[in-house]
Amino acid sequence: MPIRVLSAPPGAPEAMAGSLRERAGAPGGGLVLYFASCRLDPARTAKAMADAFPGSEVVGCSSCCEYTNAGFTEGGVAALVFGRDAVPAVSAALVTGLLEAAGPKVEEAVRGLAADLGDPEALSQYDRYLGLALMDGLTRSEEAVMERLGDLSHVAFVGGSASDQYTFDRAWVAFRGEAHRAASVLVLARPAVRWQAGMTLSWQAWDAVALTPTRVDLARRRVFELDGRPAIDRYAEVLGFTRDNLDFNYLQISHPLGLVAQGEIFVRAPAIANPDGSIDFFCRLHEGTPLRVLNSTPIVAETAAHLESLRARMDGRVGAVVDFCCANRHGLLKAARQLDAYARLAPETPRAGFATYGEQYLGHMNCTSTMIAFGA
Repeated sequence: MPIRVLSAPPGAPEAMAGSLRERAGAPGGGLVLYFASCRLDPARTAKAMADAFPGSEVVGCSSCCEYTNAGFTEGGVAALVFGRDAVPAVSAALVTGLLEAAGPKVEEAVRGLAADLGDPEALSQYDRYLGLALMDGLTRSEEAVMERLGDLSHVAFVGGSASDQYTFDRAWVAFRGEAHRAASVLVLARPAVRWQAGMTLSWQAWDAVALTPTRVDLARRRVFELDGRPAIDRYAEVLGFTRDNLDFNYLQISHPLGLVAQGEIFVRAPAIANPDGSIDFFCRLHEGTPLRVLNSTPIVAETAAHLESLRARMDGRVGAVVDFCCANRHGLLKAARQLDAYARLAPETPRAGFATYGEQYLGHMNCTSTMIAFGA
């Protein structure tokens, strides 16, 4: 069967999973990758999805909102169903306890993936194998996991961090019929179709002012001071506000910080403002690294250009695209009333994705759309 991109509107998990299964046909093994609303019961959803696709490797995660070409939903499920003819070899592993030291557990899981596939050289064959990484976006562990994956494998691991609706208490990942928190699901697959991974972002440096973290807690991604002053005060000042009249949601969505290096922007979005004036971010910030305040550029137009670029690299033959789209981008699109325009880009290319708490691609990132295009 071809790769199928499907969605189910809000409903009972069992009914949604059954609807997806009915429309998917008979995948005959392969891989099912899904994104389910954080409003759904995690245990029921994970079990229902696994039960609906017996014989397939079924993995997924929670989302604050999910989408396909038909549009965005809050309360539904979006899924990509890969038959065995599209993904003839696939294995998945669960890494738990991400709030503790993740390194040894990641190594055990990754070596197990290669063993399950019966190919001891799999981790060195970057042109034959593709990795997927779904992580609980509340653990602040993505950097540690991605760094260890980079040490262990030449294969690219691409993915997103599970999200909730900015309550920061309901994110989960799903593995073989069970939902887990403080965990990551890693997948190693050997597709029979071509694939290309890439990312796009829609930001530019706002002005020449640089903000430098001068006191941080890396493990918590917390910045106490920028330029030697309470982080929220200095951040607000650059934008023309004070701590008392700053709308943090405006800062969070519209003006994240960015590391600019050789013309490339690596976005670091703020997550939470703390009473002591410190700020927690969605990515680590290092002391002494100059950062620029960013301003958004047209998301829909730039994403359209990126999709066209992916299509060209695939010689025009794209069967499906998975889009790990940052929740920050979703917020900007929603504010601009462009969610439908974004979802309906490239209607000839089936797409599914969700709004993430971070993206995995050559490390852990924020405020991007990180995509994988699969051949027809």
